[in-house]
Amino acid sequence: METKRRKNNAAAFLATLAFMVLSTYPILAQSNLKDENEVKAQPLFLGFGSSINDCGILSAGIELPVLKMFSFYGTAGLGSWGWKIGGGITYYPQHKPFKSGYSLAYYSASGLDNFETKLTVEPNGNEQTVKLNLLRAGTVNLVYSYNLKVGQSSKFVFYGGYAIPVTENAYTIIDPTVTLTETSIQFLNVMQPGGVIIGVKYMIGI
Repeated sequence: METKRRKNNAAAFLATLAFMVLSTYPILAQSNLKDENEVKAQPLFLGFGSSINDCGILSAGIELPVLKMFSFYGTAGLGSWGWKIGGGITYYPQHKPFKSGYSLAYYSASGLDNFETKLTVEPNGNEQTVKLNLLRAGTVNLVYSYNLKVGQSSKFVFYGGYAIPVTENAYTIIDPTVTLTETSIQFLNVMQPGGVIIGVKYMIGI
């Protein structure tokens, strides 16, 4: 039932993203009529940032404009589920990598071996230290960003969205005699990559 609900959520988010892109098509058609002399080559961006449920507490990334309205990007960072790496594509309605942007990306977290945390266990709900192996986990990230131009070509990026988990129960309990309570299982599901995205990054145009 949970798997079906997550699939339905993913389909709904992707449909919403597609609607936003298609609804802005008339704006793109009108902006293409501007004098071509106003269109300048867009820079390559390198930068760093911090986020929740995107690419980790500390991250570094690159963004490469490939068309006037689209950029590819990749990011690597460190979060609570180990190292994260991923990338995607951003759509800019303004035909430049500034102001509003809509992104679709895939991220993968490496996991951690011998991770220790306090959890409640059966049969009495007592709390004890439990050792786990956190396994590789992936998410599909849907993001809205506002790209504030700084100087000639750099920018601050403020963004939010939602990370849809594509991996379930991405952990194993090292001690087979330990049985977690439902509360502990829910805690690990929340801790696993996925959920509301909030982040900021600074990108230098070169």
